[in-house]
Amino acid sequence: MKFYCSDKYSDVTVKVSNLSLPAHRIILAQHSVYFKRAFLGRFPVASSTVIDLGEDDHFDMVRAMIRFMYTGNVPYTVLPGESVVEAMADLFVLADKYDVEGLRVSVCNHFTCAIDSAFSEGKNIVQHRFITSIVPRICGLNALQLADKRLRQSIMKLCKVHWSTLLLDADFCALFVTGQLFDTDNGSGFLQHLSLEVDENGQHVSNTKICLDTWRPIPDFGDGQMVAAHRILLSTHSAYFDDMLKRYSVVSNTRLAFFLSTLIDDLRLTRLQNDCIDLGREDDPILIETMLHETFDPEYVAKAHDLAAFSAAMCLLTKKYDLRDASYRHRHRFVETMNKEKEEPSYPQAIALVCGPDSSKFADTMLPEKAFESCLKDAKTLMLKEGTLFSAEYAGWFAAELATLIKED
Repeated sequence: MKFYCSDKYSDVTVKVSNLSLPAHRIILAQHSVYFKRAFLGRFPVASSTVIDLGEDDHFDMVRAMIRFMYTGNVPYTVLPGESVVEAMADLFVLADKYDVEGLRVSVCNHFTCAIDSAFSEGKNIVQHRFITSIVPRICGLNALQLADKRLRQSIMKLCKVHWSTLLLDADFCALFVTGQLFDTDNGSGFLQHLSLEVDENGQHVSNTKICLDTWRPIPDFGDGQMVAAHRILLSTHSAYFDDMLKRYSVVSNTRLAFFLSTLIDDLRLTRLQNDCIDLGREDDPILIETMLHETFDPEYVAKAHDLAAFSAAMCLLTKKYDLRDASYRHRHRFVETMNKEKEEPSYPQAIALVCGPDSSKFADTMLPEKAFESCLKDAKTLMLKEGTLFSAEYAGWFAAELATLIKED
């Protein structure tokens, strides 16, 4: 504190707009990569006695940053801004701009403590500023592009810790469902956390009335079976659903992934019946539910007795609904399963499924080619029996390839 704002030994003046502050190069360079590069570079500023930071930054914020370099602390209560927590966020952004790591760490710690206290003590004004101002600014679709993700991570952690309180806040829910609160990654992360807050009966611990406002529409499988989804998630992952929802004018332009979960039956029947997408009776409801679950959590792997057949069916279904990433994953899983099960009875069944007489529906999935390639690699050792393993096309192709292999031997 002794030399903060002191002309004694000062060898540089920091200028912001029309205001200035005496400082010392060695102190600024020790704490800020920005100033260190400025003083050691080959530009005129390196030898200048004045470093002009322009007019973009608030002078009091710059002064607080420089004070931290000298003292290791910040008088948060006197910083400019509508609230202390917003001032902390502003100071973090400034510290990110001038690469003052020590200040970023300090701000994050104080910010987390302040928000935790606000939620614990029911300080609604602080909560309101946190929800409506800070979260969208740092974690939203149009968030500031900060090099240091520390504050962003702290905010998301706070949201996950205090999720039950947040879901009771009307502003939070309104911003959430319209995609103004989180970008896709943060929204998915928050919702995946919510999915873990489900009890053994599949019932959500939070206030179900609030949660109901966020789940829509419900795909209907034609026989009354339903599974809850969110229109923005469907639109994000599937061009099929995106086109459908646009035509019915029920999807917003936001591309925020929202939670997907089966709701409690007696709560969803009356509320969401007008928001159904009828998928008819053609597709297996279990496959549809798996597909929707995967759009929420790409790492989800459904258990199946016959994994090859299940993967083939999922590949076909996801291709139908234009979920390209999911279709690729299931095709890859099908090939992996085929390679692992060459000694199993299910192997020829899988080949017959995608290459047999009734395999025309798989023609555009690349599964027949993949299965056929797998089969050819071990054609002589597989001991395939006569029967309807291949369609006429693949039977002729297989015979020709096998004859070539035998001739080469």
